[in-house]
Amino acid sequence: LLTRAVQQLPDSVAAQSLLAAAHLNIGSPDRYFKMLKVINSTPGTTFEDHLFKGVAQVRYAPLKAVESLTEAIGLRPNSGTAYMYRSHARSISAVDSGDADAMELAFKDAEVARMLLPGYLGEWTAHLTVQARAARMFERLGLTDRRNASRAAASHDADALKEFPGRHSAHATGARYFDSFGRAGEEADEW
Repeated sequence: LLTRAVQQLPDSVAAQSLLAAAHLNIGSPDRYFKMLKVINSTPGTTFEDHLFKGVAQVRYAPLKAVESLTEAIGLRPNSGTAYMYRSHARSISAVDSGDADAMELAFKDAEVARMLLPGYLGEWTAHLTVQARAARMFERLGLTDRRNASRAAASHDADALKEFPGRHSAHATGARYFDSFGRAGEEADEW
């Protein structure tokens, strides 16, 4: 369907971005990176263009994703989804650069997303992922107090995922958290 959408809407940055993200998620990195080059050089015009462009850029072009998602937020300031993805992009960029202060911007975006998307599973998994990333980075940087605060926040989020029984993303995110932070006995209970 996405391939057909791109064929029917060849100028749609949103359609191209969704197809690129799908290629990455199904294990076609060559197609993803080929499309990412095109997406990175194509300006968006609509909220959807900027949002989905940012979604496609998050993992391998996080700074560009921050730019795209900031454009999306400028067009629709109440988009919790845009804040959620921008928190991912900012946290990846902060880890890549080792910039502890930059991680604070990721936290702020995650909190705005939580406020705009109350009770949404994706927001809980995003918040947990950002806090877990931060905890590992802070540990590497020797910032024990900040590591402990992020681990506590991630632990709270992991416990909250129990409110979503039977949801694969809740179980997968919780299992990754428990595996990373030594609550492996609880990981077994999750499955």
